[in-house]
Amino acid sequence: MSQPPGTKNKLTNAEEAIEFVESLLKKNNNSLEDIEKDIFIGTWNNLKYPEIAGKYSWGYGTLKNTASKLWKKLEEVLKVKVSQKKLKGAVELASKSSRQEQQQPRSPLLPNWQNPQLLYSLAEHQKGVGSVTISPDGKTLASGSWDNTIKLWDLESGKLQRTLTGHLQDVASVIFLDEKTLLSASYDRTIKRWHLDTGELLSSLYNYSTPMESLTMNGHSQWIECFALSPDRQVLASGSYDQTIRLWNIRTGEEIHICRHGEQIISVAFNLDGWILASGSTNGKIKLWDLKQGKLKNTLYSNLEWIVSLAFSPDGKALFSGGKNGKIEKWDLDSGQLIDTLDGHSGAVFSLTFSPDGQTLASGSQDKTIRLWNFHNGGVLQTLEGHSDMVMSVNFSPDAQRLVSGSRDKTIKIWRATANDQKLYSFV
Repeated sequence: MSQPPGTKNKLTNAEEAIEFVESLLKKNNNSLEDIEKDIFIGTWNNLKYPEIAGKYSWGYGTLKNTASKLWKKLEEVLKVKVSQKKLKGAVELASKSSRQEQQQPRSPLLPNWQNPQLLYSLAEHQKGVGSVTISPDGKTLASGSWDNTIKLWDLESGKLQRTLTGHLQDVASVIFLDEKTLLSASYDRTIKRWHLDTGELLSSLYNYSTPMESLTMNGHSQWIECFALSPDRQVLASGSYDQTIRLWNIRTGEEIHICRHGEQIISVAFNLDGWILASGSTNGKIKLWDLKQGKLKNTLYSNLEWIVSLAFSPDGKALFSGGKNGKIEKWDLDSGQLIDTLDGHSGAVFSLTFSPDGQTLASGSQDKTIRLWNFHNGGVLQTLEGHSDMVMSVNFSPDAQRLVSGSRDKTIKIWRATANDQKLYSFV
């Protein structure tokens, strides 16, 4: 690794590294925990640390991959200097911030999903709908389809607002980054970032080894089957048939870590604080990754054969997994033991999602139905029928009053929790 012109010699020992880090603290009023966190999410070149940006123009990936002396020494210093107590406090602070950021205004009354109502059936896609999601403000519905397109809908009226084109193969998953930005993953092995007001691709996501103006993130060698966004909206995890989960810095598009599962990945999910990532594969294994340590935490051996969907419980104590055989398993995260099995679907459970109020679990299945489960006792609240083919994706609105479902029958359906006199519409 060559040294940037005009810089001082590299740090060659722990003492110099300590002095270097402490000088940053004095100038920037930051803590060692802040520096450790920024190292993890790959922001060495961020203007937050002008000393680093000016003297050492290498990113996290380069430092990590080349095992540079600077990285090794700083890593040693941070391990020694950051006490477990301080680190725990930093994690708790980050977790609290993430929860506050995600908190949405809620209805004063808990939704009643025992008597749901079908509001709209949307039919504009030319092929099956593999993913549906709702914006954080609850106004926009996005659908990703096997016709290679993404469609944006007004959730209140059901009107089509815009169609996004650019992917070369099936759109496997869509996620809102915020009210104006959408992320999409495709079987064309790319992740794209869209500006919803203009429908154009944004230039802020790029592979670290590619030019800044690149519009997509590349890295997987086979198609991307699933992805998930961390609660603080800083890290994106993508799971692929290349048997890896890749973590990306949302701000820069830089690949910051690779988890090697050892089998084709078909589901991923973050826990509430964003420090644990679960991945499900085609060999029936669920792996839990400790992202703070960057290593495997535990492996859960399921009876489901294929782990096609995953969801952490709102209380953070359990993980739910949906299988190819139609069953949903509940795992205790402390012990790693299987503690319950929800039996009701007759086909693969492709999608699992919790309502924001934490009361209801929704599952979409190959058997063409959506089941709503009482989170506390595992009982079935309601079975929603109406799709003519398998249900690939389900998602709740931020106020927990609406549920959207996408199906291989090319339609999206919008369901409402409480019955009322609102007229039903069908946009076909």
